[in-house]
Amino acid sequence: MLRGCLGSLLLALTLRCAVRDGRPVARDRPVAFAATLADDSTVVFAEDFESGSARWYPTAGTWGIVADSLGNHYRQTNVVGDNWSYAGDPTWTDYAVEADIMPLTWGSTASIVRLFGRWVDARNWYYVNLTGGNQLQLRKYVNGVVTELATKPFPVTRGQWYRVRLEMIGTALSVYVAGALQFTATDASFSHGMIAVGGWSSTAQFDNVAVYRAGTTPLPPAVATVTVTPASASVQLGGTVQFSAILRAANGTILGGRAITWSSSSSAIASVSSTGLATANAAGTATITATSEGKSGTAVLTVTSVVPPPSGSVVLVTIQPASATTFVGLDTLRYSAAAVDAQGHIQPCALTWSSSNPSVATIGATTGKLVARAPGNVIVSAACGTIVGTATVSVSSLATLVPGVQIFRFAGTIPLYTGIYSITLADSTGRVLGHAAVYVTAP
Repeated sequence: MLRGCLGSLLLALTLRCAVRDGRPVARDRPVAFAATLADDSTVVFAEDFESGSARWYPTAGTWGIVADSLGNHYRQTNVVGDNWSYAGDPTWTDYAVEADIMPLTWGSTASIVRLFGRWVDARNWYYVNLTGGNQLQLRKYVNGVVTELATKPFPVTRGQWYRVRLEMIGTALSVYVAGALQFTATDASFSHGMIAVGGWSSTAQFDNVAVYRAGTTPLPPAVATVTVTPASASVQLGGTVQFSAILRAANGTILGGRAITWSSSSSAIASVSSTGLATANAAGTATITATSEGKSGTAVLTVTSVVPPPSGSVVLVTIQPASATTFVGLDTLRYSAAAVDAQGHIQPCALTWSSSNPSVATIGATTGKLVARAPGNVIVSAACGTIVGTATVSVSSLATLVPGVQIFRFAGTIPLYTGIYSITLADSTGRVLGHAAVYVTAP
């Protein structure tokens, strides 16, 4: 139960307590509860900072009230070291504290923004961290010693609101984000204490802090706006576009775990799946809508027809042979190429030939005749304007020959087919010295 200075829920309540045994306690000051929570008997403390921060004790860091289109927020701007500001009743025992938290800057990946519960003094408390290293942590700080109670990977984005809840009932501790349970732990280090907000090596702002009686669960914030991204897109017939929906509460907090329904203004033009994947079915424009809890957001999808290239336009260059092997010193490999349009017809085109590595093999720019110069691999290209076809050629060395061997070109009957042939090696007197293989391209 909650006991101590807060005995009942009033729209304005004066607390008369003092500092006792070195522990901070609530002092004489009016307590103004948010009007929207004033009639909720489960709420014993509520702060939206619209009337300032008079109930808070900022004993570390640099704190102040800032305002934007959503109202006032409580901001901490010192990025160096610890920072915190506490509030509430030090005799609170079993309760849940919630707050909207927006990280603004990180000093490092180890930086944290945090929500405290059962704050006893500056060296003893429970706390939940959102970290610069994308972690969610539940820890305790006992006489200056940190102990990890639970942790998990959790994406944290600067400039985004997170609704964080720390629930403490007896020795049972639970952590929620946006109404979803993240993890639980059991610990008996602290049985009572105040609340606080703050961080370490970071700047952040806080809003809508509330303390609930033990065992009560507040209603999750309602969806106020739905934003569909991308807001507009264009796709060709038969293509797809993935849309996503961002749900926000009235204070701008991004909400998760809500049901989203997708629909299209014209399924004949573009249909959309339950996950927001739109498929283009016909040329035209369709409105894609995402709906959650009665709120909707839209995006516009334009579907265009696939326009075939004009007849006669070259779309492909083919090369023959597509792959080949030759030997250093040979110039008998000649390529041919054809420029083809979308209908499969060969079109006239002045082809330009090139080699990816002229040190291995060169090719005549207009003839397609290749000369092998060194071992290696080459990509041969034939271009018709911006349309390029390619082929590969591998250049190898001939077998090492005995000194004095002379190799002559074929002078008489030559092979009718391209391939590797066995030749006889002889010196100038005709004496046979051995045999070797050679790659020959037929004319």
